[in-house]
Amino acid sequence: MAAKKTIHQKSITRYFLISVVAVLFGMLVFGKACLISFRDGNAWRALGEKQTRDSVEIRAERGDIYSSNMQLLATNEYKYQLKMDFWANQVSKDTLKHYMPELVKALRTELPDSTVRKIESRIWAGWAAREEYERRVRKGEKPSRNRNYLLAREPVNYMQWKNIQSMPFFNKGSNNSGLLVTVQKKRVNPYGTLALRTIGSIYAVDSANRKSGKNGLELYYDSLLRGEPGLGTKRKINGRWMTDADIKQPLNGRDIISTIDIDIQDITEQALVNKLKEVDAELGVAVVMETHTGAIRAITNMGRIYPGVYAERGNYAVNAMIEPGSVFKVITMVAALEDGLVSMTDSVEGYSGQHPFGGKDVFDTHPVTGKMSVVDVMRYSSNIGIAGLIERHYKHDPSRFIEGIYQTGIQKKLDLDIPGTATPNIPSPQDKVWSGTSLSRTSFGYGVEVPPIYILTFYNAIANGGEMVQPMFVSGIMENGKIVEKKKPTVINSKICSSGTLEDIRQMLDSVVNGVGGTGKRNAQSSYVKIAGKTGTSRIAQGGSYSSTQGIFCGFFPADKPQYTCLVYVRRANIGNASGGGTCAPVFKEIAEKIYARNIIKNMKSFPEDTLLPKEPFLKKKWVEGTGVPDVKGMGAKEAVYAMEKAGLRVNLAGKGKVVAQSIPAGNAIAKGQTVELSLK
Repeated sequence: MAAKKTIHQKSITRYFLISVVAVLFGMLVFGKACLISFRDGNAWRALGEKQTRDSVEIRAERGDIYSSNMQLLATNEYKYQLKMDFWANQVSKDTLKHYMPELVKALRTELPDSTVRKIESRIWAGWAAREEYERRVRKGEKPSRNRNYLLAREPVNYMQWKNIQSMPFFNKGSNNSGLLVTVQKKRVNPYGTLALRTIGSIYAVDSANRKSGKNGLELYYDSLLRGEPGLGTKRKINGRWMTDADIKQPLNGRDIISTIDIDIQDITEQALVNKLKEVDAELGVAVVMETHTGAIRAITNMGRIYPGVYAERGNYAVNAMIEPGSVFKVITMVAALEDGLVSMTDSVEGYSGQHPFGGKDVFDTHPVTGKMSVVDVMRYSSNIGIAGLIERHYKHDPSRFIEGIYQTGIQKKLDLDIPGTATPNIPSPQDKVWSGTSLSRTSFGYGVEVPPIYILTFYNAIANGGEMVQPMFVSGIMENGKIVEKKKPTVINSKICSSGTLEDIRQMLDSVVNGVGGTGKRNAQSSYVKIAGKTGTSRIAQGGSYSSTQGIFCGFFPADKPQYTCLVYVRRANIGNASGGGTCAPVFKEIAEKIYARNIIKNMKSFPEDTLLPKEPFLKKKWVEGTGVPDVKGMGAKEAVYAMEKAGLRVNLAGKGKVVAQSIPAGNAIAKGQTVELSLK
């Protein structure tokens, strides 16, 4: 009984002592808290503020630009720069020795440009930098400490980064292994230079330290593409800055669907570049417009870098001011026929290819002796013929002629999606530059300046039953994978001329290509698709005189039921002379025949694997809608991108060769607009 009492008393004493210690500890903590709050509070708050930054701008993700068939033309590519913090928790010389053989072997698989020896040397060099720092500190120096040692010179892609994170030692997390990464984002064009000046590019940073559009669609739609930045708090955790969008989430940019068709663009660019190389020309332009909608399916602007090498150097199609030469005769003829002063039964003297107008001789490349009909004037592209008709009826009232030109709509400014579009300059008798030769010269396209896109737009109206539609470069806007805005064709002039005039003009354009002696017959007439159009060759004004030549061919196909209107322009050839019939017409013909063949193939129920279309892949693995993410392993880049984009996914490519890995496994549910990383080797 006494023993139990003694045990009970000891227990009470023990509990009492524990309670006293707890109370004293609590008082100590409370006292320390008060001390910190009142005495050291300002200092600690100041330190906290140094570790936190409020209202930090968080950049939005820039939207993508797609082709008409939803292939990526411009997108964001992420790269990851590998770094290492040699002051991390578990980094030591012994640890590095233990993991080194296995680690460098694994790194070698993801860094093929480095050898095992180089990788190991870089890691030990980083450790040596830490040892040097510690040595200098022991000597009383205050050296700077680099906690972001560059582990690999070249950045890696997302798939490589994920694989590296799971490697021996690195799989312990960044706080322990010291593995760090700096994310680098850049704008890329998966199809290289195709339509690059139209798609545009972006500045590295603008005045507000944001990436913004520099030219082309990137500039015109910059406000939609760049989205709205968010706001967040930046905090320093474990020596590293982390940003949390806790104030305002960024609103990512919208996507742009262009009217560019990759297949037609590729056909057009190859045909033009091949001809430019053949004649060693200064520059060339080729544009293909869908007749009924005005959608630009291809546009290429090639300038010579040096002999044999061409690149998109300027948007010549929309901003080059050129004297169009004989392609302008069609505009002249429309105005004269509409005015009722010229008819299809009229004739004009050819004067054997030379005759003065306004006191200055005019010459014909294809001389005609005797009378020629109005159709012959166009067929033989007679400067004397068109000048004779216009002088006959408008010599005493040139303003009436120029007003007729204006009424066709050729002078009206186009509101295009391409910044920097120029406007035609067609002088009138009220202008100071007008002289005694201006009337005749204007009739065959001299003394006027017209950008190629305006000529194309006019010819397209002829193909489109007289309705002039504005060239369209964008067909829709997307947000989160859904189309939120569809662009509709814009009618500039519902009827450029009467139906009778239109029929007469189309007869003339047909005679140029398919009639006996037509200037386009030799190089533009096709056995596969009927073409109608007009050749144009003019000398280039320079320093008050004319030197060298430039050529244009503009027309449409199939001539009876036009689907496309096309313009080809070539300037200054060093081999021979640039001309509408000899230089540009063959390019037009090649483009027309290949597009026509492409459409026939696409309309067939089946077609062979050895397709004529290099940009449209033949898929060996067929993807069926509803089966999830496609399996693209083993495919080439083009067919892999085609399959993924057909499934509604965005694609980032890394490497060359065949697909060896995809970031989203095959069969997973598809989230439209989601980005999948494809690694190729």
